[in-house]
Amino acid sequence: MTGRRKQLAISDFFKAKDKPDGNKAKTTTPEPAKGPNPLAQFSSSRSRETSTETTPPSKRPKISSGGDGSDSKLSRVGKKSNIATKITRKSSGKLTPLEQQVLELKRDHPDKMMVIQVGYKYKLFGEDARAAAKALDIMFITRDDKEGQFSYCSFPDVRLHINLKRLLVHGHKVGVVKQMESAIVNEVEKTGSEVMQRQLTGVYTQGTYLGDESEEMKTHEEHGAYIAAVYAHDGQVSFVAAHPRTGDVVHDSFVADRIEFDTRFRFLNPSETIILGDEPNVDHWLRIANPQTQIMRESPMTGDDAAQVLKTYFEQQERSESFTAYQQLSPELQQCVVALKNYLEEFKLASMLTVADNLRSFQDRSRYMVLSDATCRALDVFESTDGATKYTLFWQLNQTRTRFGQRMLYQWLKQPLIDREEIAQRHQAIEDLGKGVQAVNVLVESLSSTIGRVDLEELLMKVHYGRIKRKDVFTLLDKLNHVMETTVKFDRQINELTGTVSSTSLLRCIHTLQKIAATQCTQRLIAKIRVQFKEFKEPERQATEFFNTDIDAFGGAIDAEREKISEIEDQIEDELKRVRQVLNRPQLSWLTNNKEPYLVEVRNGKDVDRLPGDFERVNGTKTVSRFRTSETNRLYKLLQYHQERLVMVCDQTYQLFLKQIDEEYGQLAEAVSALAELDCLVALREASSRFGDVCRPQMVDEQVIEVESGVHPVLSAISEPVANNTELNVDKDRVFIITGPNMGGKSSYVKQVALFAIMAQVGCWLPAKSAKMGVFDRVFLRMGASDDILRGQSTFMTEMQECAQIIDEMTPKSLIILDEIGRGTGTTDGVALASSILQYLVEDSLKPLVLFITHYPSLHTLDHFSGVKNYHMGYQQIHDTNNDDEIPEVIFLYTLEPGVANSSYGLNVAKIAGIPDDVIRQAHDRSAALQARVESARTEKLTQLMAWATS
Repeated sequence: MTGRRKQLAISDFFKAKDKPDGNKAKTTTPEPAKGPNPLAQFSSSRSRETSTETTPPSKRPKISSGGDGSDSKLSRVGKKSNIATKITRKSSGKLTPLEQQVLELKRDHPDKMMVIQVGYKYKLFGEDARAAAKALDIMFITRDDKEGQFSYCSFPDVRLHINLKRLLVHGHKVGVVKQMESAIVNEVEKTGSEVMQRQLTGVYTQGTYLGDESEEMKTHEEHGAYIAAVYAHDGQVSFVAAHPRTGDVVHDSFVADRIEFDTRFRFLNPSETIILGDEPNVDHWLRIANPQTQIMRESPMTGDDAAQVLKTYFEQQERSESFTAYQQLSPELQQCVVALKNYLEEFKLASMLTVADNLRSFQDRSRYMVLSDATCRALDVFESTDGATKYTLFWQLNQTRTRFGQRMLYQWLKQPLIDREEIAQRHQAIEDLGKGVQAVNVLVESLSSTIGRVDLEELLMKVHYGRIKRKDVFTLLDKLNHVMETTVKFDRQINELTGTVSSTSLLRCIHTLQKIAATQCTQRLIAKIRVQFKEFKEPERQATEFFNTDIDAFGGAIDAEREKISEIEDQIEDELKRVRQVLNRPQLSWLTNNKEPYLVEVRNGKDVDRLPGDFERVNGTKTVSRFRTSETNRLYKLLQYHQERLVMVCDQTYQLFLKQIDEEYGQLAEAVSALAELDCLVALREASSRFGDVCRPQMVDEQVIEVESGVHPVLSAISEPVANNTELNVDKDRVFIITGPNMGGKSSYVKQVALFAIMAQVGCWLPAKSAKMGVFDRVFLRMGASDDILRGQSTFMTEMQECAQIIDEMTPKSLIILDEIGRGTGTTDGVALASSILQYLVEDSLKPLVLFITHYPSLHTLDHFSGVKNYHMGYQQIHDTNNDDEIPEVIFLYTLEPGVANSSYGLNVAKIAGIPDDVIRQAHDRSAALQARVESARTEKLTQLMAWATS
């Protein structure tokens, strides 16, 4: 060889090659049908130069290095790189290819904050970048373009989902654009395209984000994150709400009423709501029920059009059988479903609507007790008055072991049963769980030891979307398969359970698991996975090692790519043998440096000068340089290409695998539901055992609450509350008028009675020596003094509205509790209203059970009505025998006793609260004077009556 040959850089491979005659190759991409195979230049069949040149090569130029002693002029071939994607203003002022791509993406998606992958980073541009930099507290970099549309902020790609969640919390709708190819694929298949292919791969809002690729999926409150569509028109409200994480779809229709609206939407707590129709109050009610919800408006369509749209959609999804469930809905509800479908399609979540088994009515009054939002708040069922969840009824009963079991228990508590036989079966399950049956105990143990906090319901729904990590798929199938194997192991004992277990609820759970275990569906699915894939941290390696390719359905395409990779690796080893001969180094091995493999290291100086011309420098230091031969470079690029192809084939196969799992969705979801119900029954048993003295309530058809030595179920977790008896009976003492000192325990007692009714119908045993309970369809509770400034309603207005609802909706099977009615207005009006409301409830033919707390002494006279009885909370007065004018000390006994209290003893409460003694003394004197005046007036009136009678 003569002359000098400059060292080549890998970047030369990304340039058009010169033809043999010296003319430059065309840079335009040929038509696929006419042009050559893009792999031709990398083909493994291409002849290689095998000359072992012995004449000294021409001298090479001296190697210079950077100031740090090392240099690298090569981009990472095959990795995501910034080649041809860095935004650099061309000298002509024209837009670069990436700039043009960014503008097109932002033009096509003006409603989204676009997060665009550029190499190893994600970038936001223009106003998106300004807002994101503020939300993420990162640097905003200005550019010199006139509109500032290419000013940007960026963050590493590994922080995508961390920062994505932060942007969503700020209320942004975010579109994520990813590079759909690597540099090597771009070069091999596109012959040097100027810009990477990018695609919008996901759109997210706070309610639709599922944590698709992040480890932590718990980004929302457990019982929130619904997305709702509301059709409000002509005094009627219809809605459909969907929970993307669990697939739960609920619907309901009701008269446009604020209290009814609160009952539903405070529970659903939708993060996004689509409003159809023209009911003026709905927007206002919705913002009050959940101020954080994002409200969108959409014009309604005709009912017939909505039905046709749904039918077409279900046919396209090949789920025509699921349309039957939606066909039964009203035209208004069908419009809501269409609005939800259209909205969820952008987020690739609309397929949740095709699971017909997840569709249910929010309230079914034929099956469940109705608990209003006001009643739940007053009774601290889910939250205490300060918003805390501790020391609530749900907190006390929630001994569940799984997240999906916790959700089911929440639903049970929101909708207690009203079928006496169903209730009795849950009570029996608690008894049966205490019998120590081995098969049952092993299944119960699997809830905590095997499943734990893994949310199988959520993972199953993510499989349905086709958006789930491989580790999560394995976890889902592994946990379910373990339960199925346990069920099979105890198959004989389960078949013999009928003689030991009599609860149909418990038997249903176990037999459902037994039936699904017999199909071996989980065993067949998990057999297709190689457990060893979890040992690899790199996502690409996990993808390629995920499948057990011995399974015929998955082996072909994956093994074909692996064979190609193996062939190329063999050729690289052959090239190593040639290099050993050229360099006369028999023990030479390939070197990897800075993630660059297949390198040969040579000391700078004469050794480098003697290298043949096909040795191409990759990187080096002051003392050594590292090379690849041109043949090694060709083979390495081809190897990378097929490695990329292997990952792509594995990804395609993975999506097919998810579809296979989704084909089993029905029975897998049935298994998860059975496990959730078993978890709830075990939780009720454990919660019942925490109460100490506990009894199985006797459920009867007549309206009665007869409890011996019952204690408050939540207070028992804090202290030892005083036990009380209760004897409410529709045929005897149907109405209790309860008086007593302030802080004497009146409210706690009536709450205890209401909680007993709810707990008994949920299926829990009660903290009492014995209990006989009727079945109630409603528990009404009006308690506390609270105004509603946002709704423009005073304390008294709120009180009267709730009383009006109770009178309007009560039934013979209702339990009504009213506390301090009439205290929000003047004494005269207050007494008149309280007396009239109480008398209405006493005389009404429906005859509900009533507990009525009051501080108006005159109301006790209503005990002359049949079924009305006066009670008061027990107390003791301690007088100072040396000072008759001293305010007596009051000791609260917290016991329910017959009769009327003499006083409310408000001065004692004021003293306990820290009101100065001088103020209390003055109040005491004024109270005594007022009482004397009242007594004098009564005496005078009595004297007049006696005089008139004797005249």
